[in-house]
Amino acid sequence: MVITAPSNTRLPGVGGYADRLRPAKLPKEQRTLDRWFDTAAYAVPALYTFPNGSRTEPNIRTPGMKTFDIGLSRIQKIGERVRVQFRAEFFNAFNTPQFGAPQGSVTSTDFGRITSASGERNIQLGIRLSY
Repeated sequence: MVITAPSNTRLPGVGGYADRLRPAKLPKEQRTLDRWFDTAAYAVPALYTFPNGSRTEPNIRTPGMKTFDIGLSRIQKIGERVRVQFRAEFFNAFNTPQFGAPQGSVTSTDFGRITSASGERNIQLGIRLSY
């Protein structure tokens, strides 16, 4: 997770990270999509100063992926040499949403909020004829 802020150093290629005031990781039971980490733990650095925050925040993790995939197949013989395989595959079978990373810009109105999701269910059917 990267927390960014305006570069106040006025030096090219330096800055762009926020000041970390305290640890920002929230306990699991306090995390919501609207408040994934403690946003008050970060601030925009003062003018002409270097930020004290690191490039990445290793203690703040994104929600991760939770999927359940299922594959079913049936092979049926037709005569001695011919086989037909029927196959059904279900990706993300229970249609669990995969939430994106929280907004990491200190100046954003959505700072610390998760505003994106993906991971729709996909079903794939197939028939294979072997001879």
